[in-house]
Amino acid sequence: MKHYKIFLTLITSLMFLCFSCQDDENLNLRTYNENRPLISIEGGDKGKDVVVKAFYDEEGILQLNDKISRTFSIDFEASLEDIEVYFDIYSKNIPGELVSIDKTKDTIPAGYTQAAVTITLKDEDFSFAQSKLDKEDYELGIITYAKGSKMTKDSVISKVFIEKEPFLLNCKIVGEDGSATEFERTYNRGQILNEQPMQFSFRVQVDKPTLENTTVKLLMTGVDDAFKHTVTMPKEVVIAKGKKTSDIISWSITDDFLLQTDEAEEYVLTLSTESENPLVAQPESDASQELKVHKVLRNIFFREEMNSDWLSISKDGWDIELLFNSFFNKNILIDGKGGPSGSYVSQMDNNSYSFIIDMSKEQSIKGVGVDYNVPWGYSLCPKRIKIATSIDNVNWIEQGDLNNIPLIISHYVEFYTSVKTRYVKFDLLEPQVGNIQATEVYIYK
Repeated sequence: MKHYKIFLTLITSLMFLCFSCQDDENLNLRTYNENRPLISIEGGDKGKDVVVKAFYDEEGILQLNDKISRTFSIDFEASLEDIEVYFDIYSKNIPGELVSIDKTKDTIPAGYTQAAVTITLKDEDFSFAQSKLDKEDYELGIITYAKGSKMTKDSVISKVFIEKEPFLLNCKIVGEDGSATEFERTYNRGQILNEQPMQFSFRVQVDKPTLENTTVKLLMTGVDDAFKHTVTMPKEVVIAKGKKTSDIISWSITDDFLLQTDEAEEYVLTLSTESENPLVAQPESDASQELKVHKVLRNIFFREEMNSDWLSISKDGWDIELLFNSFFNKNILIDGKGGPSGSYVSQMDNNSYSFIIDMSKEQSIKGVGVDYNVPWGYSLCPKRIKIATSIDNVNWIEQGDLNNIPLIISHYVEFYTSVKTRYVKFDLLEPQVGNIQATEVYIYK
């Protein structure tokens, strides 16, 4: 009977517990998270790895853009017990004898949260990677784990990530001082009149000393293949070991490609490089050299002095038409009283100083000339002259456009080929000083 009472009491107690808990009530059993370390690297963002770049400088020496040796700070949640923290070196592709750690164990007293450890690359010397020419990645950091209440059993890695660039030579073409990159070629009646050839002197330059004799091919684009034989330039050049530039290279091209049409034309010839050497990078966009050729239709050239073979054409019966605003007597320009002083015709504004000479009959002419006023010791002349001719004052033939005319008292323009004409149009453009003031105009045969 006694056993029966005990059993009944136990059953009653269990029923009481079941009915005393509501359906939506949970037992208040606390769950504790693992205490996991958060590692920060000196000079970096909290909880993140640090990236350092390794690059070859202009002397080919491997350099770093930041230091590799770092102090690592390890943070935990506060604990009621001491935390034992253990450290080991984490390294990839870095010789072990170059790396040291200042401690392998630390104790964080109860209630405290932080430990620190320093990893050092000896003398911050990364030269062991100097001769490894390919792109390569290196890592240096710590492996951390800890013992203590609710402490994670996992180890945590934090590191400095070193990205080493490959050793590559960047080539470019560099013109010699004074070597022209633009050429103006005067075309007249099926031939180029310039006596000086188109020539360009340059070197092939790399951004760091070569590790061996390095062969670079030279290329040119911009003219049809049919004219490639008119180009003088070596097919390749060798930059000697330890050097950054080649010897001087001479390029030239004949005028043949400019004789295909009777039109004014613009050409851009591009000199560039390429190499089969794996240590030579693909050329960058600014590594080539452009040479610009301007083919101009021109039958005139500038003279600082009158050609002694010329004869001045008589001005009897001449007329002149000013194409600009002026209150001066237009006939001053053809009255035979020229020179650097005396009467002149001045423009009212700084627009073109243009006029037309009517010689009253057709003449075969070889040149023209203009005198300018010199009031204060310098000539009031233009920087630019355009000449056109016409038989009927309706249909005009442009004889040429001359730029960069010097500041002198008189300007003379000679025709490459004499021209038969009655009317001559002068456009005097871009005043050197103030405005343009001419005193006399001449036409020569």
